[in-house]
Amino acid sequence: MLPTHNEKGTAIELLQQQVQALQERAEDAEGRSRRNNIRILGTPEGKEGKNPTQYVEEWLKSIVEDRLSVHFVVDRAHRIPGRRPLPEAPPHP
Repeated sequence: MLPTHNEKGTAIELLQQQVQALQERAEDAEGRSRRNNIRILGTPEGKEGKNPTQYVEEWLKSIVEDRLSVHFVVDRAHRIPGRRPLPEAPPHP
């Protein structure tokens, strides 16, 4: 037996509600994942070499760990892509 027009409409409404709920959960998860991000400005281009995670972790440890007696781990580090600025140009965000 084929579903009726009313049953199809009800199924569509249910799917729309589920999509809305999933979108809200995805937005919430995305917002929470950004909560612990740090943006560092003023680092010369290319200074991190081939391993930006190791560079950032060592750099932060040299500044923070000795002064605050805290230990931390850098999960990831990324260079924001873009063109290389002129040497006299200010750092880009």
